[in-house]
Amino acid sequence: MQSHDQFQQITHDIVWLNVTLQNYSELYTVIRQLEFALLQPIHRFDRPLGAIQSVLQGKLPISLFNPTTLPGILRNISLELPEDYELILGTRTDKLYLYSEFVQVSVIGDVHNTKLILNVPLKSAISQFTLY
Repeated sequence: MQSHDQFQQITHDIVWLNVTLQNYSELYTVIRQLEFALLQPIHRFDRPLGAIQSVLQGKLPISLFNPTTLPGILRNISLELPEDYELILGTRTDKLYLYSEFVQVSVIGDVHNTKLILNVPLKSAISQFTLY
């Protein structure tokens, strides 16, 4: 009789422990989900914030443009240049990363708009210029 009572008490304690551990596990899962929900917006703002910090330092953030946008912009610029002028690095895609070092960036904005001003170095046969 005593061992049956002890067995029931042990069974009761194990069931209580399982329920408690399961509740802790569910609580742990909910905490992780909340943590993920909080980290998601932070992660989304890291990239634009890094780009803004680069712009404030006067550098062109390559992460701000997708791989086809910047070459398209540079190609359009080179098509509008007067004769005998060209971009200092050309428009080849293998040299795009160098533009982050040579191009200086300024930003102008208000509540509704933000504009980037790129200072792009140009060259001719006899001298170098800067295109604003």
